[in-house]
Amino acid sequence: MDPTEMTEEEAALWDGIIAAEPPGWFGEAMKPLLLQYCRHITAAHTTAKLIQGLEARGRNWKATPVPTRYRANLMCSIAC
Repeated sequence: MDPTEMTEEEAALWDGIIAAEPPGWFGEAMKPLLLQYCRHITAAHTTAKLIQGLEARGRNWKATPVPTRYRANLMCSIAC
């Protein structure tokens, strides 16, 4: 997998997953799936940090209706 396709955080996660298994465990066919897994995990971490930031500022994001909350999270992820 071309490391330029990954952020630093994604690459670190990738390396940790690859290192945890014996050599050859992940065949070539699994690498695109593993790349997407790493991207989703790092996106989840980013979202969690955004939520923690809202909570730290006293914002009750859970009381916001779901579609509005989704739009707000999307806008925050784009702006950050």
